[in-house]
This record gives sequence, structure tokens and C-alpha cells, in this order.
Amino acid sequence: MDVKRYTQFEQLVRSLNEANVTPIVSGGFALEILSGYDLDSKLAPLILDDDVISNELMIESVMRTVGFERLDMPELVFSNADDSLSVAFMPQSAVEPLIGHKLPGQFIFTHTEPEFQVLTTYDLYNLFGHLIGDPDRSEKLRHGDAQKLRFMKQLGYIFDRFPMRQMNETHPLLDVTFEFLGDKDFDQVDKIIRSAFDDANYSTGEEEQLVRRLRAGNPFGRKPIEIVAKRGDEILGYVIVSAATVSDNRTGTAVGVVGPVVVDPLHRGRGLGWRLVEEAEIVARFAGYGVLAAIGWPGYLNQFGYIRSTEFGVKPAFEITPEFFMVKELYPSALLRTNGTFRFPDEWQYDQE
Repeated sequence: MDVKRYTQFEQLVRSLNEANVTPIVSGGFALEILSGYDLDSKLAPLILDDDVISNELMIESVMRTVGFERLDMPELVFSNADDSLSVAFMPQSAVEPLIGHKLPGQFIFTHTEPEFQVLTTYDLYNLFGHLIGDPDRSEKLRHGDAQKLRFMKQLGYIFDRFPMRQMNETHPLLDVTFEFLGDKDFDQVDKIIRSAFDDANYSTGEEEQLVRRLRAGNPFGRKPIEIVAKRGDEILGYVIVSAATVSDNRTGTAVGVVGPVVVDPLHRGRGLGWRLVEEAEIVARFAGYGVLAAIGWPGYLNQFGYIRSTEFGVKPAFEITPEFFMVKELYPSALLRTNGTFRFPDEWQYDQE
């Protein structure tokens, strides 16, 4: 990224830090920080806590100390003297619905000197995906959103690991990689599934056999996506995404099921389950899926942006408490013309309508 522009950015962040403000960087400027590429991003969108952003006088005072003046518009937008860098402040409450979870989130990238945070590439992908579909957004801005999405897609699956590699040495997932399941991993995955569900009061006792059936069956003609979390050759967690169908699917949107998601009991509490789901969604999106369904505790799945399926007019083809069957759009309006009965792969062996 441009060294002069980044130096100016650090100077203004230090001034914000002195006022006890820690911003979250978004937009193309965030992509530059995470990737190291120069995308000519002259606007740095900064997300602030709603209580902080309401104190406009304080923000204006801080920005003036580093040579930024407020532009003549209702929004909190500032620019420096030579217009080489502009800053737009946004409240967290306006961004959280677009990325599907509360900020700052468990896996946000944190820089310590000066102190600021950066949205993950997963969050940025969701953000640009929502913005590009906003009819009130200018054609120029939506074109920029599309360029950023293409850039992220070109860098692909590996790009989402950049923030992990830049974490400080104390981060609990620093030494963990996320890879596609290999043939040599089958036995370890079976062992983890057994141990993960051994003491679970919601276990059917069939999880290991379910995964084997899905792997062998290629539900609805699609090979399942299987991802493992590894430290060296040791597998710490596993997730699978398998294809499904919806009875009234007028757009042809590909739908799937995420899960089971399992983490070795010895490595729980480190965010591995959360990260496995994020990785699975990224790969599923690039594989053409537009919607994923999941069965689980609403309080947990809500954090990933999953919503009760009935909100979209979708119901499962089997009996289940409605709150525990949830779906998520992997791109905006994926469920707009997709509703009806959601059918799981036959390999799940549910008694479906």
C-alpha cells in the first residue's frame, strides 16, 4: 500500500487513541492493510462505537490536530489538505447488520501500535456483497464494490488466512491451518467425531456414520466440502457442507447444509468451531452455494448471521423445533425467490415429507 497514505493514517489513529478511541478499519483501505496490495484506496472508512460517534465535537477536534477538516456534508467525513486521504466515520450499529454479527467479533485483526482493528476478509466480503446490491448506492461506488469482490475472489481461499498470519504470537489460532480433508485424515476425523459427541446430550450417536454416508453418497450430485483444522499433522476440528434442495426454488440458487461441526474436546474454547464455520462458508460461496442451513442452538448460530428459516418462508421436511433450524444467505437476496420445503440429503436418514 502507499507508504505516505498509510503514515498519515497511523498519525490520525494515534490521535484517536489519545482520546481513548480505537477504530475498526473497513472498506478497500482494510483490504490494503490485510493484503499489502496498493488498491489506491484514498478513503479510510472507520467504524466507531455508537456512543463515541455521537460526540462529533470531540471527533472534529481530534481530526483537526492532524490536519483533517470536515467536509460540507451531513456524514462525518474528513479530508486532509492535499486530498490524498479522506476518512469517513460510521457507527457500529449501521455495519453489524451487513456483516451478520456484533463487532468487534472474535477473529478481528488487531494492530497494537497505534491501536486499531481491521474487519476480516470474511466480513469485508459480506459487506461489499450487501453494498453492491443497494439500489440507493451510486453506480460508481457499486462498480468499486464489484472490483473489490473480484480482487478477493482472485486471491481466493488462502487470502482469508492473511489476518491469522499477522496475529501476534499469543493468538490461540496462530499455529492452526485450515485445509481440505485428505484421504489420510479419515481415521483422525472419525476419532474426533466420536470424542466430540461422546458426552453431548444432543448426540444421536450416528454422527460418525452420517459423515461417512455423506462422503460416500455425493448428495444431489455434489461432492461434500470437508475442511479440517490442523496443527502440523494433528487434526483439531472438522466441518462438512453437503448439498440439499428447496421445493420452490425459482432462481436455481444452490442450497446446502453445514454440519456436523466438531472440535477436539481438548482444544475447545479457542474459537476453532467459529473459524471452521467461517472457512466452510467461504468455500461454499466460491463453490456456487447461495444458501446454507444449520441445525443448532440459535444463540450460537445467530453470531454467524443465521436466521430462523421461517423468516424466509422456508421450513424443513421433518419435525424439529423451529428455533433450531436456521438458514443464511451467502450473498444478498439469495432467498428472495427461494422458499418452500427444505429437504436434507437422504444420507441424514430423517423421516422427511
